[in-house]
Amino acid sequence: MNIRSPYDQLAGCTWLARLVDKIRRDQEGTLGEEYQEYLCNPSATDGLFLYFFDIDMDELADTVGEHSTDTDLEEWFLNLEGVTPETITQWNEFAASLGSNGERSRLMFEEALNTIYAGCDDPDVQTFYDVIDWDEGRFPNPKKG
Repeated sequence: MNIRSPYDQLAGCTWLARLVDKIRRDQEGTLGEEYQEYLCNPSATDGLFLYFFDIDMDELADTVGEHSTDTDLEEWFLNLEGVTPETITQWNEFAASLGSNGERSRLMFEEALNTIYAGCDDPDVQTFYDVIDWDEGRFPNPKKG
């Protein structure tokens, strides 16, 4: 399906490239069923990303539909109010540690390992970014900091 890793960056920001890929596939009608439930879901990483950067999901979908290149999307994203090198760094650090940063996050991660990712028994998988890459055959990912 060719959806980028959570670690891949667009405009220096992790997750954005992955979210853009999922929206593009959805608009093409080729987004797999296993991704549909989580696309822009407020309880999933897509939703956390949208909330963190105060982006409306419909606006993002419209913008992805209007801009065919990553370069155009980078320019759009970097010109959003509140998107700064500092907020991007904060997001990258926070998001890449989801599943290991705090008791609630760890409990959610362990629940995901027992349900959605039940086949994952690799002790090096410590975060949601890791388990997504594991699930999609990219673990260990050399892009991981």
